[in-house]
Amino acid sequence: MKTLLPDYSVIQITGKDARDFLHRQLSNHINGLSLHQACWATYNTAQGRVFADCYMIADENDVFWMIVAQDLAFPIIERLRKYIMRSQVVLELAENWRVAGTLLEEKNLFRLPENSEAYLPCVQKDGVLNITLLHGGILSVAPMQNLPSYDAECEHQWRLWEMQNGFAHIQAATSEKCVAQMLNYHRLGAIHFQKGCYPGQEIIARSQYRGSVKRGLILAKADVILPIGDSIDNAEEKSIGWVMQSLSTHSGSLNLCVVKNEARNLSLNQIPLEIEKTFS
Repeated sequence: MKTLLPDYSVIQITGKDARDFLHRQLSNHINGLSLHQACWATYNTAQGRVFADCYMIADENDVFWMIVAQDLAFPIIERLRKYIMRSQVVLELAENWRVAGTLLEEKNLFRLPENSEAYLPCVQKDGVLNITLLHGGILSVAPMQNLPSYDAECEHQWRLWEMQNGFAHIQAATSEKCVAQMLNYHRLGAIHFQKGCYPGQEIIARSQYRGSVKRGLILAKADVILPIGDSIDNAEEKSIGWVMQSLSTHSGSLNLCVVKNEARNLSLNQIPLEIEKTFS
């Protein structure tokens, strides 16, 4: 079950200072990445809010590949370029590169990793970089001609599998809404708590060790597809969270949302939400 994933773009980062620069900007331990190894990471604002999540691949000759939401590719390039200063780093959109996803027919039950510092294997074959993700799917990165064609049903199954396992991804409509722990990134290997400083690091660390995060990730059903980024209410209080992702189903929609812990009787524009699973 293979398909292009059109919601992703690929950024190429090169230069002799690229590794150190990325290590100082992203939430994971980029300096620890071996050749053809990958990791999940976040790029955050100074206030600790996730601007974007990304997969990072270390390639040969000081080349790094960043897989990021398509509508955040140019914003993150522009934002990172502001901090290059005198470093020898070049960031460019890899215009001919695309991303594909593969799900095995027999999918294994996903379990959280034993520790939160999860590096991901990345195997290069026939010009394609293949990352095995924690949930068992394979994310492939390569020039477009080396990847499978788009299949709408396969893309739907990929997104459904990720959402059912609590893998939330940031896009423009949800950028800067959440700290990493609200999205469970600290349990999925995207945050390295022993590395040095990066934007938002102090707030993310404080949230982790002082238990100050009051919102968490849930999976919820609704009768209709929900607008990404819209506010969620309950009977007692307005705006207790947001819709992060919404996927149409035969009975309406399945949605990844961030809401206040223990929140119940959820709705959006008077549309009720039925909580199916919590990930906190």
